[in-house]
Amino acid sequence: MNNLSFDPQKPLQSPQRLSQRVQKGSAHMKQYEAVYKYMEDHGSITPFEACMNLKVIDLARTISYMRKIGYNDIVGTEEKTSNQFSDNIRYYRYSIRKENANA
Repeated sequence: MNNLSFDPQKPLQSPQRLSQRVQKGSAHMKQYEAVYKYMEDHGSITPFEACMNLKVIDLARTISYMRKIGYNDIVGTEEKTSNQFSDNIRYYRYSIRKENANA
């Protein structure tokens, strides 16, 4: 007999676990901090790079959250390509705006 039981009144994970920072190397960082550091180190990031290198599934949502909390120096550039089925694909490449870009 299975001893596992489900209690709908009990959360599946504690709030502390849900808010736990993503560990990247020896330093702990939040997901959006890892995305920002990646853009600083590599110049830009695409959804594919975010998924493969940072395990960030929804980059657009992360960027939207970053802008909401004050990261207003992030710009997105639409790019187009085609997949293995010759379908046209659009995605955004995000980067950090240069200080002297408006000068």
